[in-house]
Amino acid sequence: MISAYQVYLARFYNADAILLMLSVVNDETYRELATLAHELGMGVLTETSTEAEFERALALGAKVIGVNNRDLHTLTIDMNRIVRLVEKYQAQISADVCLISESGINDHQQVKNIKPYVHAFLIGSSLMGSADLNNAVRAVIFGENKVCGLTRVQDVKAVYEQGALYGGLIFAEGSPRQLSLRQAKNWW
Repeated sequence: MISAYQVYLARFYNADAILLMLSVVNDETYRELATLAHELGMGVLTETSTEAEFERALALGAKVIGVNNRDLHTLTIDMNRIVRLVEKYQAQISADVCLISESGINDHQQVKNIKPYVHAFLIGSSLMGSADLNNAVRAVIFGENKVCGLTRVQDVKAVYEQGALYGGLIFAEGSPRQLSLRQAKNWW
């Protein structure tokens, strides 16, 4: 957003929030557009991609601050940017500020590494490029996990509903959880 017209247009189209990139707007424009958005009942995601922009966001009193892990000039990704900023500015970040890690997140391990420093993640291209969006989201949130030894259809459904990506069936003779191939095929 760079003009009040765009904020009004966002509200007209039922947007709940707007994005204000500190790499694009100066402080005066930010204040004007953020105030207007709040008056119209919308939230503001304040995006930063440098330390100077993060400092500005704090000084401007932004309540939702996104840190873009992607350098907007070189398009390189630095997954530790948010960690460094939060560690350095921890004393200046008030308890009511929501921090979001944006861009470059591809897997569960990255989420686990960054989770102690943020409240949310903005994940786009790595999910949208997936042929199976549902399982891609599960893999990022829960990791690639598997529950083995399933013997009943209701168990398969239950572990899937709890986030498991894979279910294992045992066909080995002598196992107390052994299934026949015919039993497994009858489930589908």
